[in-house]
Amino acid sequence: MKNCIILLLGLALLSNHSLSADSENTTEGSEVTHLVMVWLKQDISNEQRDLIMSSAQQLVDIPGVTHVRSGLPIASERSIVDDSFSFGITINLTSAAHINTYLQHPLHVNYVDTHIKGKARKLLIYDF
Repeated sequence: MKNCIILLLGLALLSNHSLSADSENTTEGSEVTHLVMVWLKQDISNEQRDLIMSSAQQLVDIPGVTHVRSGLPIASERSIVDDSFSFGITINLTSAAHINTYLQHPLHVNYVDTHIKGKARKLLIYDF
């Protein structure tokens, strides 16, 4: 049953995205998502976590950013799901060309310095 579900999910993904030799590289005009998974240190309270998450919304003011969303993990008994993180943030950008601008922008640098450094024990970041 599990293999059947995985196969169906794979087919659903393939039907939503056309694959080509160019699919490995995001084109300049394609919207991209910057996904950040955060594992906080044990001593960070839920109130501090909530402030870190809500403060991420300011990143929408960075040029090229179209949407920012943060959320808590959904508990799952499925072995394929990693729900061990503290929270995740998605940042949508108008194109891959905006990633470096976003990363170097003072709002992003300040957010990382103020809310992430010293509080996170692990980060995983995916850009697609």
